[in-house]
Amino acid sequence: MFRLFLVLVLTLSTNPIFACSIPYPETALGKSELIAHAGSIALVKPIHAERMGRYTNWSFKIVERLKGDLEEGTVVTVNLLAAGEAIREMDFERHEMPGFWDVFLGRLPWLPGECTPRYEFESGGTYMLFLDAMANSASAERINDKSDKWYRFVVDEVSKSNAQ
Repeated sequence: MFRLFLVLVLTLSTNPIFACSIPYPETALGKSELIAHAGSIALVKPIHAERMGRYTNWSFKIVERLKGDLEEGTVVTVNLLAAGEAIREMDFERHEMPGFWDVFLGRLPWLPGECTPRYEFESGGTYMLFLDAMANSASAERINDKSDKWYRFVVDEVSKSNAQ
């Protein structure tokens, strides 16, 4: 019994343990709440990535401003938790699949104990980023064209809030 205890202690003490003790405010928001919460939403294209340990500094060119004080053509840099491996690119069939509309579903993997998803972006792809609310499963979705349901939903929700 003592040997088993010793093996468990040694195993746990030599492996790093990462846990999210205080989740970000946007983590558990649904789709509409995420849009209302975010101050800056934009369609972007990744132009540069620099890996730094567990994180990657991503530079994105703003293609279209959807919400906030962003200018098209400018470059923003965001430091995000790295995926560590290639992520299968998907857009949930232009976000028409019912599963995407579940609260915690997005294209990025989110491992237990982590405060944010693990991010990866494909060169040449277009993504909708919630730049000040990245700790949500839907905050970095691939947008292949403007008929995409998630893109249209965000544009409609932002238009409604601007009209009020």
